[in-house]
Amino acid sequence: MNKQLVIVRQFFDEARRSPAAQTPFARMRRTLDLDLCIELALGAVAVDHGSTTAQAKMTKKDLQWQELWQAAHDAATTKVQKSLPGGSILRTLHEQRNLAQHRGAVPSAEDIAAWVEPVRTLLDFVCREFYQRDFERLQHWDALECLALRELLTECSTAIQGGEPHEAINRIRYAYERIAMAVQLHVAGTPPPDTMRRVKVSSPAAGEAVNAMSGILHDVQTRFRTVLLAIEAEVMAVGLGLPMADHIRFVRHARGHLPEPDEDAEFMLHYLAKASVMLESALPGILDQVNLDAS
Repeated sequence: MNKQLVIVRQFFDEARRSPAAQTPFARMRRTLDLDLCIELALGAVAVDHGSTTAQAKMTKKDLQWQELWQAAHDAATTKVQKSLPGGSILRTLHEQRNLAQHRGAVPSAEDIAAWVEPVRTLLDFVCREFYQRDFERLQHWDALECLALRELLTECSTAIQGGEPHEAINRIRYAYERIAMAVQLHVAGTPPPDTMRRVKVSSPAAGEAVNAMSGILHDVQTRFRTVLLAIEAEVMAVGLGLPMADHIRFVRHARGHLPEPDEDAEFMLHYLAKASVMLESALPGILDQVNLDAS
């Protein structure tokens, strides 16, 4: 499945959730988002299913909206023997988007409300006919390459919907711990050997002294690594572009602080999914090294 469609779903949800009667800025933003959903969806079809000519053009330059529509329309009539729905009203949406972006024209709340359903219909058509997916069911984790993690997160979602948030939370915690361990090993490599525990001594008194010193150093090393790993996790979150407040909230929940299990389970699920998608992009193949088998 084209990962771009998961991004499209996020843009559409944002535009759909916004109230129709808003400030001029909000209405302009909503118009831009709805039109962007269409352009991204058409682009995905043109790249994945378009003609050789259309694909060649897209490698050289960005296609104009009409060219994108034509490329996707040709793919629809060729591959699924159907026409793209909503051509006229979606073209009007694009024209209004151009006026909003280039002239500062503000669409009416009524116009925006009239565009939402045609946009959803086109997006549903693209997902169903070209990718055999239900647009309304697309989730963050659908963009993951790692099949094992994708399946685990899907099962967690099912558990939450089935009224078992604690089951989902336990599995999310387990996955997080395994992923964090893989990242730490990747970043730090193999930890150095504990040489203090391998020192040979010639007398019992010296042995006791060495053992005492070894215990102290081991405790210091453990405390230092705990702090260091916490810092590494925060740096990794920032590096992936995740909000620090969300990261702190997730870590607190992962360690057992759950004021609202149902709400927190949903948050943890989507946070881990977003973080994993970004991590997979930053460190290709890292998630394939994670053993998610809890048996």
